[in-house]
Amino acid sequence: LTSGGAEIAGTIAPIDAEASFDDPNVMYARTFVFTPASELSGSVSARVSGAVSYSGTPMAEYSANVDVKVEPEQLVVAESVNVAYNSTAEIEFTLLPKEAAAGAKVGVKSTAPNIVPVLSESVTLDTEGRGKILVKGDLPGSGDIILSVDGTDISETVHVNVGSVSGGSSIIPIEINGAGAGHVILVAAYDGNGVLVGYADQIASGTGADTVDLRCGPNAKTVKIMEWESLDSLKPVKPAEERQIN
Repeated sequence: LTSGGAEIAGTIAPIDAEASFDDPNVMYARTFVFTPASELSGSVSARVSGAVSYSGTPMAEYSANVDVKVEPEQLVVAESVNVAYNSTAEIEFTLLPKEAAAGAKVGVKSTAPNIVPVLSESVTLDTEGRGKILVKGDLPGSGDIILSVDGTDISETVHVNVGSVSGGSSIIPIEINGAGAGHVILVAAYDGNGVLVGYADQIASGTGADTVDLRCGPNAKTVKIMEWESLDSLKPVKPAEERQIN
């Protein structure tokens, strides 16, 4: 490889090399990676000569001029974010280096969409490699937001905590019968108007009886015990069990 007529210093390594059938000391590969000794810019000229096929047949000389493309290396974002219940929070991130980041697309996915959904599934970065998304706190609890840069293996995870509802001042133990195999149970409290005013910190699973601590405000009137197939689907297994709070 040359740049401006000068040879570029670096190393060449084969990818998935295989030994020759005739001589195990001779290795063949379809692809080779060149790692320059220093950062490149502009364009480079590549010439391959003296190559032979797996059968030992000489191959035609190859040459090409290639523009150097800067690849993204790192996505910078906060490790965790807090969002109030029934509110939104903004998550900002930057792809580096910015020369490789302008216009890049970042995919967005929530591991707990029913607790902390995302308001967009993809973001196009600006000319400085910056982007942002909005997440919403639909239920008290937590979940992870996974950001993945399209066309690369670069990804980062942001842990999002959804704060409790206001007025959470009492803790009431609630006995439950246990979930079916693989199912989960969420216990939540509601006021007289059906507004969520409390929840259990624990998400119960397993078939045995259990007791969870319900954290709720003084205006809580009813408790709903909901059994779902999983946290991802939140598909109810049966109608929610309702109990009055004395």
